[in-house]
Amino acid sequence: MTYKDGRKIGLREVYYENGQLKSKTNYKDNGKENGLTEKYYENGQLQYKVTNKDVRKIGLEESYYENGQLRFKKNYLDGWRYDMFESYYENGELLSKSNFIDDKNNSMTIYYKNGKLQEKYSLKDRERNGLTEKYYENGQLQYKVTYKDGRKIGLEETYYENGKLESKTNYKDGKKID
Repeated sequence: MTYKDGRKIGLREVYYENGQLKSKTNYKDNGKENGLTEKYYENGQLQYKVTNKDVRKIGLEESYYENGQLRFKKNYLDGWRYDMFESYYENGELLSKSNFIDDKNNSMTIYYKNGKLQEKYSLKDRERNGLTEKYYENGQLQYKVTYKDGRKIGLEETYYENGKLESKTNYKDGKKID
């Protein structure tokens, strides 16, 4: 590691006791992370990589399981906000997917390990907003309901795992109505 005026500059590499590379980080002359940062498992498998500019994350960030499967990926817009996030099970199947409009508003989709849809919904001002649907692992719809400002509105339908209707309930401002 090189220092200039007491600050890190250039490439810094750290190694495990067994000699395997543990991490690589680039530093700008101001001592802040700048460029690609990578971290590795002791077996040599890539664990994490991200690009920084003055310590702020930019572009794609990826994290991996020790077996090499992708754990998650995010696309950073300006150092802390990201517009896309996907996470994966250790077997490589998609676990969840989010598309962010901003830090308060996004759409979320969650999957079972078998790849089937588990739930999908949207958030507005960090509250559920719009249609929410949840599914059983066999793919059958479990329930569907609409939210406005985090409160149930309109008709909620719930179903048995075999697909038959279980109940219908009407809501207004989050409260059941007869």
